[in-house]
Amino acid sequence: MDPVADTAGESVVTATGDDRSPLAVLAGEALDKKKQRTTSIDDAAAASLWAFILADILGVVLRFLPSLADRAAVRSVCRHWRAATHGHSLPPPLPLLVLPRFRFFSFSTQGAIVTMRRAWMPEEVATGHVGCVGSSEGWLLVARPCEDAAGRERFLVNAFSHEIVCVPLLRAPYCTTSGELPWTANDDPDPKYSRSLDHVVLSAPPGSATKCIVAGFSYRRGVPGLSHWRGLPGITLWQPGMKTWYVYQSRWVDWLSDLVFHQGKLYMLHRSWYADQSPWLFAFTLGEDEHGVNVSHLEGPMTMPPFPRPAPLHWVARCNLVQWRGSLVVIIRYVEPYVSLFQTEKVDVFALDLSIDPCGVTEIRSFDGDCIFVDRCRCTSFPAGSYEGVQGDCIYFIEKYEKGDEPSYVTTVYNMRDGTVKPFPAELLSGNSAEDNLADPVWMFPPE
Repeated sequence: MDPVADTAGESVVTATGDDRSPLAVLAGEALDKKKQRTTSIDDAAAASLWAFILADILGVVLRFLPSLADRAAVRSVCRHWRAATHGHSLPPPLPLLVLPRFRFFSFSTQGAIVTMRRAWMPEEVATGHVGCVGSSEGWLLVARPCEDAAGRERFLVNAFSHEIVCVPLLRAPYCTTSGELPWTANDDPDPKYSRSLDHVVLSAPPGSATKCIVAGFSYRRGVPGLSHWRGLPGITLWQPGMKTWYVYQSRWVDWLSDLVFHQGKLYMLHRSWYADQSPWLFAFTLGEDEHGVNVSHLEGPMTMPPFPRPAPLHWVARCNLVQWRGSLVVIIRYVEPYVSLFQTEKVDVFALDLSIDPCGVTEIRSFDGDCIFVDRCRCTSFPAGSYEGVQGDCIYFIEKYEKGDEPSYVTTVYNMRDGTVKPFPAELLSGNSAEDNLADPVWMFPPE
């Protein structure tokens, strides 16, 4: 899948290979034939021929194409088709999977990862060892090592318009901090030491009507002479216009947690769950001062009734948090630690009711045709029921782990309708272990 410039100057994505739909192949052949015509008379005749297709018919065709690459192939046939397809209200295209160095994989209607293409990106973000650490609609948060090896540069880049938003370096003395355990530049013997940034989520894409806030976990290794807590992770916030990051440290902050923006608050759920307790859920109330966004209040751990635990007690429970149709939902995966920490044996799903105390917990067995996509950073719901032939009520998990000295990936799909757990097809390794180790896979949900 390669972004290319079409005759109108906008970026589109084309698909190649055997995985294309017949309509996409036809569109590509038509485009090739059009390019071979050299006279203005032939071009005018061809344009009038393609322009004969009614805009309403093209709108119907696009509704049968859930793949972004197939839709782009149709639009790239000629400028008349491109103009005619604008203005149609279409369901969002199927998600893409983004791997390091801007390798994009399409998600097929059969529930497989197919058609890898490297995307062209502006030089500012494409050079060096680049990995994606978060996404929101068509925007990616990417990171790469600084030239002085003192940390990592980060950028927000639109994968289609190639617009870039620069993000400040996350290192002293450029952090304002608060919380139970504030950390300042004076505590750091090396002001060039950069904090890491992990599990990043965005409240909204930059430039949208909803304010964009970047949230994640940052942490640093302990430094001799400093107390132990200074190596603890902190909730780290930034929004466009801020010149510094905001870091909130607390004994409750655990980087092995999920972060979700929900109804104006930032929720954090610990991913590990033990047999004698329910998962820990926290809510951060966000405020603003002259520096930008901050944490004004921490609520939690919230009181929840014991979750049903049908699995053996020695199984490890791994939790994820997702916003689905206005509600927060907890997804619990059970793994057999003596077999593999990445092999899912069973999945339970619970909806939370935050309007009561203790928090209400209700098991659910359907997403009403929607699907959930889970990566290291976040969980996202998708209206799979908008398309004919796309399996709904499924949860797709993807994780990277070390297999010896080489990275590997585990892909798992849980079908809520029949309770089955199985892998889904995905060939993700590039053959370059250094490249594969740059970052974890990130799901991207491009807008139409």
